[in-house]
Amino acid sequence: MLNPTTEHEHTDSIQTIVERAQRSMVYNLTETARRLHPTGQVTTLFLQCGGAGIFVPDSSDFRLNFAFSTCSGLFEHDIRVLENTYVFCDRPVIIFIPISAPEATFDRLKARGFSARGGSNNVLFRSLDDIETTQPVQFKTSTVVDDMIIAPATSDEFDAFVEYHSRGSNGVPSESLKLTAEITTQIPHTTIFLARLDGRIIAATSVTALEVESGEVAAYTGLTSTLAECRGRGVSSALKRRVHTWAKERGHRWVFAHVESDNSNMRVLEKLGYRSLFPHAVYAKASGSGSCSRT
Repeated sequence: MLNPTTEHEHTDSIQTIVERAQRSMVYNLTETARRLHPTGQVTTLFLQCGGAGIFVPDSSDFRLNFAFSTCSGLFEHDIRVLENTYVFCDRPVIIFIPISAPEATFDRLKARGFSARGGSNNVLFRSLDDIETTQPVQFKTSTVVDDMIIAPATSDEFDAFVEYHSRGSNGVPSESLKLTAEITTQIPHTTIFLARLDGRIIAATSVTALEVESGEVAAYTGLTSTLAECRGRGVSSALKRRVHTWAKERGHRWVFAHVESDNSNMRVLEKLGYRSLFPHAVYAKASGSGSCSRT
């Protein structure tokens, strides 16, 4: 067991890894945005506090108007940069900021017209160092898990993945979910895993390789969805364990995810050995609200 000092230092090093991984993800998203909008303007933001964001001002559908703060707070300069980039161009801005941030940070946001949105998000993290020796986590068994086949999707299967994901949990087609899936297929260094039962897709997830050190990579796992009729049978857990093995075989040392705190996927990840690194509160400012001074 780590002593308190060592554990604190270990947590700091993990936070640094995740900060670098998030920045790497922003680079990947920037490249994706430029692919999808080759004639448009794409702006990448790197904040003094260690966060990062991306902005595509001339697209009504590619709404990557967000910023992550992985530090303990936001500098006044960072808030102004976000305002001037997003709100000045008549776009809303969404900020994910650790709930452990000083109260003064939230007061500063509120004073500038930001308001808290319902719910919270969480960055979860897991080392893959022990993936070969850790005993499998026990889950409910089912014929679904026994019979399904999990494999990386080929480019020929991307359309099937997009069609599957666009239906969402309620089975009703959604243009927003469709766009998210289409973007995912374009993100560099991303592999999509499909779980099939009798040839039908019943679950899917994505994993993106992110460089966090010279020669060191972490895996970001996201966009996981399971058919409602197959939930509670260990499908999502089996899918994630397959991703862990795949990532470890390719030299990844860490895996992390960014999920809503009340999402059932978060509970699955915790059972798989993930731990919370920093839960985020979500603050937003509507487009055109308040004043924007250029700095």
